[in-house]
Amino acid sequence: MKTFSQGGLRTPKLNKVQKTKKINAESLWKDDVNSTIQHMFTNMVGFDNTEDLKLSEFPEFKEKIWKSEVPDGLFYNLKSLVLDTFLESSSAIPSCVLSNLKNLETLEVRSSDALKQVFDTERPLNVNGHALKRSHKDVLNLNNLKSLKVHNCNGLRYIFTPSIILGLVQLQDIEVKNCALIEEIIRKGRENYAEIDKIFIPQLNSISLESLPSLTRFCSGINSLACPSLKSIRVARCPEIETFVFADMKHQSDHIAPLFCEKVAFPRVEEIILLHLGKLQLIWHNQLHGDSFCKLKEVRVEFCENLVTIIPSNSTQRLLTFQNLETLTVENCWNIKSLFPVSIATSLLQLKRLMLYSCSLEEIVSKGKVGLAPRFLFPQLTCLKLDNLPELKHFYMGSYTAEWSMLKELLVYQCEKLKAYALHGESQPALFSFEKI
Repeated sequence: MKTFSQGGLRTPKLNKVQKTKKINAESLWKDDVNSTIQHMFTNMVGFDNTEDLKLSEFPEFKEKIWKSEVPDGLFYNLKSLVLDTFLESSSAIPSCVLSNLKNLETLEVRSSDALKQVFDTERPLNVNGHALKRSHKDVLNLNNLKSLKVHNCNGLRYIFTPSIILGLVQLQDIEVKNCALIEEIIRKGRENYAEIDKIFIPQLNSISLESLPSLTRFCSGINSLACPSLKSIRVARCPEIETFVFADMKHQSDHIAPLFCEKVAFPRVEEIILLHLGKLQLIWHNQLHGDSFCKLKEVRVEFCENLVTIIPSNSTQRLLTFQNLETLTVENCWNIKSLFPVSIATSLLQLKRLMLYSCSLEEIVSKGKVGLAPRFLFPQLTCLKLDNLPELKHFYMGSYTAEWSMLKELLVYQCEKLKAYALHGESQPALFSFEKI
């Protein structure tokens, strides 16, 4: 607000304007109400107590911020910042402002095709007309940042560098949507990051990546990505992504890069949602880091047309189990032949819902190398839905026994090659077998 009233206004007894509700807060008076309001706005009086700021609501701030005309400490109490209007600048937050955002918790960057970087830590700071370089540690002072959202910024190719992400020790949520050129979320830049081969994000709780047509990976050039608090991963409409951490797959005989390899340490992930990932072929491979994914409860995979399997049959046993998995949904994956090997299927003791729609599955459990006939126990499974699976012939090819003691909802539809029921002793395998009484 620049002006209190456009017309004539007399306030003979008014002698101060106070911006906040706080008792004894700073007040101001300049001749009349309109002059006072204009002075406060021009000189940013009272904004030092602001906790929430949406830049498009204060267009005059835009020029002051990028011309380094912001008083020191002005944004010290700021907790939420929405950057949705910019000058023709290559960075969302100038370095002169970054050092003042000590208490910022939420940052949203929206709708700019000119941006080349979110955090400006490389540009020299102008102090009294002189160029001064500062280290990232000095410039980037976002120790309390918990949430970062970047939407509709079509000039960005990455979000973080290793040194920036390592400085965001309280970061809990990363959300990046509708950015046409982003190739990776964390990128090693021109600077010398050879000494940084491990990235540790201690408080990160969720990652959401959506509609990023150029995204090929989350990061590369590191030996470890550890997120001990991460619970949710959502990747949707990213047709070029194949792997989370890029790794040399030449040593693999099939050269298929899994989405998650041994370089990621995600011990608390509970939910993974993968939608419309055209190049994804494999989600997990032979080995994982420590107890990664041991708490996984829900997996949903849809419209991944090149997906071959969830887990290959040659996976090393005991390194990957889904003992806490409760819900598995696979839909519109027309290259997949099986879901997982026997070693995984026999450990799904917490599985409650299994839903398979519109896929080229030939079997649910791949045979692999087993000795005696396996026994599949599903003591918690209440819902089994098989719909439009034209190539599905059996649950498991070979002799086996299965128990479905809690099954309440069963749908088998458009599965022409699958024999759902058989009497005990019949040679043709079926989904369910009954003893004749």
